[in-house]
Amino acid sequence: MGITIAHGGDIEYIAETTHGGGLPSSGQLEIPSDSVRNIELAISSNVERHKTVSDYDSVDTSYHSREYTLTIEYALQQCNTSGSHTSTTALENYAVTRTSGDLTSLAFVYSTNGSYYLLKGGKINSWSMPFALNESLIVTVEIWGTEIETATSASTFTNYSSLTASETIGNAFEVYGGGAITRSGKWSNGIKAGTLTISNNLERVPKIGTQDMIGVYPQEIDVGLSCDILTDSGGKTDIDDLLTPDETDIVIQSGTTSNTSYKWTLTNPSYNSEPVVYKVGMSHMVISADIGAEAITYTTVS
Repeated sequence: MGITIAHGGDIEYIAETTHGGGLPSSGQLEIPSDSVRNIELAISSNVERHKTVSDYDSVDTSYHSREYTLTIEYALQQCNTSGSHTSTTALENYAVTRTSGDLTSLAFVYSTNGSYYLLKGGKINSWSMPFALNESLIVTVEIWGTEIETATSASTFTNYSSLTASETIGNAFEVYGGGAITRSGKWSNGIKAGTLTISNNLERVPKIGTQDMIGVYPQEIDVGLSCDILTDSGGKTDIDDLLTPDETDIVIQSGTTSNTSYKWTLTNPSYNSEPVVYKVGMSHMVISADIGAEAITYTTVS
């Protein structure tokens, strides 16, 4: 067996017709970004090795429920207004939008230079994006799935060849400084750095008599924002908000381009904690706040 030396990895996805149904019979395959930096598919067999009091060795192995976790890291790009990678088909939308209390179920085709993996029943468990100085906005998204198929060609997967091939997004990468984190009447100097996190607290649903999960379903959503606040007058306003919360909405924009940059609104946010630290050599006061919100909505910048 030869070792293939080349860059041949890829990741594509599309919404399923039914949860765990795999690739639909028609539709447009999507990619998260033109710059996918890292992909990890973790498979757990939950094995049990049976031991006996008569020996040091195990005498058999049982294979229990399988768990599949796909993690993708990519640079955030502006969405399109038509065609592929619209605001409604971006992973950003699938991370926060629920219909009748449930998340959209996705199928992912992951290739590793000659091998192909189809993850069915995928839903986004967690999504995070830091705002780092002079860097692109890098998203890390974790998906839980219900079943995996393997192949040496993507065309082996049912319906893959009937789908419209994924396309290069081609739109601009969003970078720190292009957008903003704002709170009406607050944070007059702005935010130095921040990280938005979303957790859907998925639950794997097993069924006796099978190894694969029959579903993954979301529980409550947790919305978090850690940010370094450039304070005014030593941070009194921010501490007052912790002591007597006013829950003013926080708006996060990935950029400023109308209809293609992303916008998240944190509803009824409040401080979990915010240490007021003064130390030698500080030229200005920065408060590193831990914030949570009751809900989050996603749209594009208008």
